[in-house]
Amino acid sequence: SLNSVSRVSRHPALNALGRIGRAQYKRLEKLSRQCPQRLKLVAVHHHLVRRGEEQSAGFMTRLFAKFTVLGDSRPLVKFCNRWGVRAELNGHRHLSYQLRLPSGTVLLAAPSSTLGDELAHDPRPQFERYDFTPRPDADTVGIFRAAIRLPRDPTPPPPPTAAPPTTSPPP
Repeated sequence: SLNSVSRVSRHPALNALGRIGRAQYKRLEKLSRQCPQRLKLVAVHHHLVRRGEEQSAGFMTRLFAKFTVLGDSRPLVKFCNRWGVRAELNGHRHLSYQLRLPSGTVLLAAPSSTLGDELAHDPRPQFERYDFTPRPDADTVGIFRAAIRLPRDPTPPPPPTAAPPTTSPPP
C-alpha cells in the first residue's frame, strides 16, 4: 500500500490532490526486487487515470476529475507494467468501476462504505468483494467483483413522536 495523501494543507480543496513521491517509488522498486514472486496488488487512495466519461464531459467535470487523479501516476503505471501487477485498488472519488490498462493491470475503484456509489447515484453504503482466480485466462482478467449494499427499506420510518409533556414537580 502506498500513501498518496502525503501532504496536508490548511485548505481542504488542496487535500484532494494526491502524490506518491520519489521516496515511496524507490522503496516500492527495492521491495519488488527483494520479492521473488510476481506482485499481485498495489493499493493507493487516489485514482490512477480518469475514466473516458470524465474526459469527454463538460469543462468543470473534466477539471474536477483531473485534480482527483494521482498527480504522479505515470511511474506507478510503468511499475505495474514492468512488474506484472495484476490489480491496483483505489477509491478516492467514491466511484465503483473496473478499468484494464493495456499492460493487463486492472484498476479496481471502490465506492464509499458510508456514502455509496456516485456512479450508480445510490447513497446506500456499499462494500465490494473481489475474488481472484489463480491465473487470468484469455477470456477474462480473472477478477470477479461482488457489490454488497444494504437493502432498501421499503417502509418509510415512522414519524417522530412528540416529547411527553413535562410535569412540574409538586410544591
